[in-house]
Amino acid sequence: MNRSRRWINDTNEEVCKKFQLDSRIVSSLARQLSYLGRKAQAAGLLIFGGSTGGSLRPINHPGAQNVVATLDGAFDGGDGGDGF
Repeated sequence: MNRSRRWINDTNEEVCKKFQLDSRIVSSLARQLSYLGRKAQAAGLLIFGGSTGGSLRPINHPGAQNVVATLDGAFDGGDGGDGF
């Protein structure tokens, strides 16, 4: 993993205010998820969010039958077709 790569803060302050979210928490979560995404990628894994929750899948074989771990929490991998 390339340790010199730094996360760029692109937290959307305007949207955070609109939904009354603490932008510091949003920024912190984004940094942590970015870090975990890089670690997963280095391990050959994809963090997948779908309508049924989150999972870890091999990058080269991401099909539902290849879930190596399930994740707890709010995950969605929406295609954007309905505005998400």
